[in-house]
Amino acid sequence: MLFRGVIDWTLIETHFQDLMRVILSIKAGTVLPSTLLRKLGNYSKKNRLYLAFQELGRVVRTVFLLQYISDRSLREQITATTNKVEAYNAWSQVALFLNRRGDHRQ
Repeated sequence: MLFRGVIDWTLIETHFQDLMRVILSIKAGTVLPSTLLRKLGNYSKKNRLYLAFQELGRVVRTVFLLQYISDRSLREQITATTNKVEAYNAWSQVALFLNRRGDHRQ
C-alpha cells in the first residue's frame, strides 16, 4: 500500500520551530546528522521531535510519490539511472568473480 493513514499536521506545527532549529544546525555544521539521529533514535516512541520528523518524512515521501506518478519524464530518468547502477553492480560482481578465480589480466 503506497498511501495509508493521515498526516498529523498538528504534531508538525507544534514542533515546527524545533524542526527548523535542527535543520539549520545541520546546515551550519554545528551538529552532525549521525549524532542527531543517534540522539533522536533513543526512546523514539517517546520523543516528540522524532515523531514530528517522522511525520514530516511522510509528507516528503507522499509529495515525491505524487510527482513520480504524475511525471513521466521523472519516471524515465529514475528508471534509466537505476538501470545504470544495476549494470555497474552486475559488472562489479563479474569482475570480483574473475579476480577470485585468478582469471584477471594485468
